[in-house]
Amino acid sequence: MGSAPESEGGLHILIAGAGIGGLSAAIALRKQGHRVELFERSRFANEIGAAIHITPNANAALLKLGIDATNLGAVESEKLRVFPPNGPEIFSLDIKKTAGFWRHRWLLVHRAHLHEGLKIAAQAPGPGVPARLHTSNKVVDIDPHSATITLENGKRITGDVVLGSDGVHSVAKTKLPGGANLRSFSSGKNAFRFLIARKDALEDPETKELADELGTWYMFDSPDLRVVVYPCANNELLNFVCIHPDTMSKIHDGSEWDQGASKESLLEVYKDFSPQIRKLLAKADPATLKVWPLLDTDDLPTWVEDRLAVMGDAAHPFLPYRASGGAMAIEDAISLGVMLHRGVTVEDIPARLKLYEKARRSRATTIQQLTRKSSHGPLPPAEEKSMTEYIYGHDEHDHSTQVLRNDLWSQGPQKYWRQPIVFGPMPGPRQNFQGLSRLARSQKSTFQTTSIKFKTSRTLLQNLLPNDSWSFATPSTVATATFSQTLLNGMDWLGGGGYRHLGLYIDGVQYTKANGEVVSGTYLPILFESLADPIVSGREELGMPKLYSAIGAKEREASYYLQASWEGAVWGRFRWEGLEDEDPAAANAGPLQGVNAGVLVHRYIPKVGADCKGEADVEYAVFVPNADESKLLVSKVTRVRKASKAAFEIDGLGWEALPTLHHIIERLAEIPVDEILSAKIVEGEGVPDVSSARRIEPRPIAMPPKRTADAHGGSSKRTKTSATAQPQEETQAEAPAPATNRASKRWSAVSVSRNLAQSFAEHADYDTYKTLCQARVDGKSPNDDDDDDDEFDEDEEEDDEDEETSKSEAKCDMGETCMCNKPAAEHPEHPFSISEAGHNKFIDQIAHTNVREPDAFDMYVFNDFAGYGVWEVLQNLVVDFVEAKDNWKEQWAVCQALPFYWMSGAVMPFTMLDAHSVTSTFHLLGQMFLVMLATLESKDLLKPDSEVKNLGMVMAQYLLLADELREYTSLGSDDDEGPDFSRFDHYVLAYAKKHSIGLRGPSKTDKLVKAIEDDEDDEMKLPRRSADPWKWAKAYKAFAQEHGTIFTVQKKGMGGDSFDITSWTSARRKQHSFNKKDPLGKKEMDAIKQGMVMQMG
Repeated sequence: MGSAPESEGGLHILIAGAGIGGLSAAIALRKQGHRVELFERSRFANEIGAAIHITPNANAALLKLGIDATNLGAVESEKLRVFPPNGPEIFSLDIKKTAGFWRHRWLLVHRAHLHEGLKIAAQAPGPGVPARLHTSNKVVDIDPHSATITLENGKRITGDVVLGSDGVHSVAKTKLPGGANLRSFSSGKNAFRFLIARKDALEDPETKELADELGTWYMFDSPDLRVVVYPCANNELLNFVCIHPDTMSKIHDGSEWDQGASKESLLEVYKDFSPQIRKLLAKADPATLKVWPLLDTDDLPTWVEDRLAVMGDAAHPFLPYRASGGAMAIEDAISLGVMLHRGVTVEDIPARLKLYEKARRSRATTIQQLTRKSSHGPLPPAEEKSMTEYIYGHDEHDHSTQVLRNDLWSQGPQKYWRQPIVFGPMPGPRQNFQGLSRLARSQKSTFQTTSIKFKTSRTLLQNLLPNDSWSFATPSTVATATFSQTLLNGMDWLGGGGYRHLGLYIDGVQYTKANGEVVSGTYLPILFESLADPIVSGREELGMPKLYSAIGAKEREASYYLQASWEGAVWGRFRWEGLEDEDPAAANAGPLQGVNAGVLVHRYIPKVGADCKGEADVEYAVFVPNADESKLLVSKVTRVRKASKAAFEIDGLGWEALPTLHHIIERLAEIPVDEILSAKIVEGEGVPDVSSARRIEPRPIAMPPKRTADAHGGSSKRTKTSATAQPQEETQAEAPAPATNRASKRWSAVSVSRNLAQSFAEHADYDTYKTLCQARVDGKSPNDDDDDDDEFDEDEEEDDEDEETSKSEAKCDMGETCMCNKPAAEHPEHPFSISEAGHNKFIDQIAHTNVREPDAFDMYVFNDFAGYGVWEVLQNLVVDFVEAKDNWKEQWAVCQALPFYWMSGAVMPFTMLDAHSVTSTFHLLGQMFLVMLATLESKDLLKPDSEVKNLGMVMAQYLLLADELREYTSLGSDDDEGPDFSRFDHYVLAYAKKHSIGLRGPSKTDKLVKAIEDDEDDEMKLPRRSADPWKWAKAYKAFAQEHGTIFTVQKKGMGGDSFDITSWTSARRKQHSFNKKDPLGKKEMDAIKQGMVMQMG
């Protein structure tokens, strides 16, 4: 058995695989003092392939590792141009123009150059122990419990941790629970990859224009074929990725991503593209032309087992549509470096690896879903924008650090989050001992404020926000902040003396109240003061986050030097140099330089008692509005000096030097300075007493949990609290009252959602439940290119095409000559029908969705708002079903509406949310339909001659729904005991067979039935008849308890109209509107109040 290399301290970490992810992990972990060994199956340990994107989030991660990709030949992505296969440009995007939105640049790098740079950094002298790379050493077995690997030559090596970075065909993942049976499969696409010299394209007059612009990448796109071209290697090479159906190119065994291909096959695939593109493709070197199977896999149940974890493609393989495969592997490495930091013990490893999965899984899985969605073709601009902000607006080091920090805070005995509490009222800056105001005597108090404003990281500052009611107003990863120090003198309440204070002021922060209104301002997380008296009064009376620090300054003629310390330990040094006077008349601010609308702070006072540790006695947000302060006292600026040069350094020192402040100073020291924006000194008279400070909420409210790391960027996800239907504990037979008596239970006093519910209830009579014929429904979801791989005989295929052509050419005239709206009972042969109530319910869902789409109102709330709005719509459908317990026809209307709602494409934003929420919801919806079938069965309506005339068609639609949900990976698996609702279509087919119901309608029905029948694992058994055969009451209650709240703080329940923008206050709509005006005028709101429904164009 092998032994660890000789070295002191740190863990012994074994990494299977030395690709981009494995090497990145090696760098991150060696920097933490660990001993790292990599085992690479190839003999060269050098990436081949072509080029990759280093998106802003990936660039942030690489820079944390000390890798500047521009030193490896990376070029900045400056412009994207999109063309059809033949024809003029469709659109272009100036990436360079918007680059300032992200802290780090979007780069394009040769994969081999990046890999070589990582390999050198992993093994080079420097911080930590250089990693050891073993090539031609294939790992064939892993023991997760002893952290032992077995090599192909039989050698066994034991470490403390094993990381599987061994790709899509990972050995490591087979050692995880549920991982042994997972196999990779084709996504239906392959990709040619190759590089050419850019000069070859420039020297050819026909292709020159496609290589002229530096940093520009081109996309030639069609529904099935795509060619992407972009530069790398100091703009000397052009990289090609040519995606196409896997039936158009040959893969030898479907496993290797670097198989050779012929130029002839490349040109044959793209034979219908323009001559210019084909001329460019023809420059491919056959010796380097490769074809790459685009593989996918089902989600792993877990990424970790004891002392083994997987990362990169071994955990989450990506299709190449969002430039995220390499980026996610690098982010994994960063997260592992945070979780396995210096000093972690072997005993800590299992828990830390689970924490790594907690930090990474949701984000990686979400981006996998976005990538799969992108494979179906171009996306609407709003969705593209949302995806971009989600992926790029992230810093994994900041995120994982906060996940770890929260975990460490939660361990051991409960801890105080404390401010000192002083007994009894005291005289202070706002009153004397008799309670009289001191404001008049503050007119002659003087101030001297020195400030440095700088550009920094929003994702890091976000971790200083108190909870999820606080957020940044923009998802940009760039933020601005100011360190401001003020010397106050002539203070009446201090007997004419004074003191200094030094604070961090963070711009662009907002607090969202429980009613949805937003208060914006400059957030103050910490304020140091040099005297105890103002600290006590400010904390007690204002809720200010004040702590003691000695603050001293030396002023020269043209310079100013400041230092902050505690008991002689200097933790901060600030300097202003090259000071020059400016006109003081231009200054309009007093002691709080750089503050905009006002100051936001978070007040917290703990409960008293050893048994109350960790509990707040008082906790709420406070706002100090500048406008109100200036009404009480107007400061007069007498002198302004601007510095030509300024800087500051903060040293976290250690607990010994700063026994009460280290945890704070250490966090301040982490804040990066991207650019100094301004530095100045302002002096004047008149010091406000901050008596306009007020609690934002009108009364104490239940506060949200402490802030968790947010993988979704700057805009926190939350919404207005509203009444919602409570989870039902009864069986379905004891569910709440029907629709006509429930219109006000879930809705706000004024909203389109309320009006829709009321309208449906008022018009739901006997006639609306009659089933009417409809035009043909093919059952295609949006972006479905119907590219089935099934093989047919030529004659059958031609017959099908003729039949489809004739049907597509038939014109609908709403029943004059076609079948639309004719009674289904009179035309039993017609396969497509829906009740009027079902159709109305479906149309209502579209309207519900539209009023939850910020883009329709020219608004931005947060990245996934529309997705959560759809989730609320789906929850309302479930509540509609539950509340209609006395009316099975209304329940049937709900069940008819759901597949039509899916096929409309409106549900798509919901599928972009986290996998667990999505799959749990669709499991519940599938279970709901099975409850419906059980209800029909109990009423003897589940039969061929049922009065439910569209029974076979709707059941077939649910087979199609399940199939498409699997395509979008939205069904996942169901690990709960009992029925497997991830396969609800199998139960639907079982009901159809049991009662001899013919399934018809969607064109894929026969294929779907055959696929279920061919499933070797199909052992689905229907439950025995009972009052609640599918355990619906229990499932509904459990779902409501876990998911019903979504983002509301104080109430639990299902559905409602919290995301319905028409239910919001005008102030809240203005806050999120692009032009800061309410998109709904008086005319629209009056109409909604009168019960009208808004339909969006």
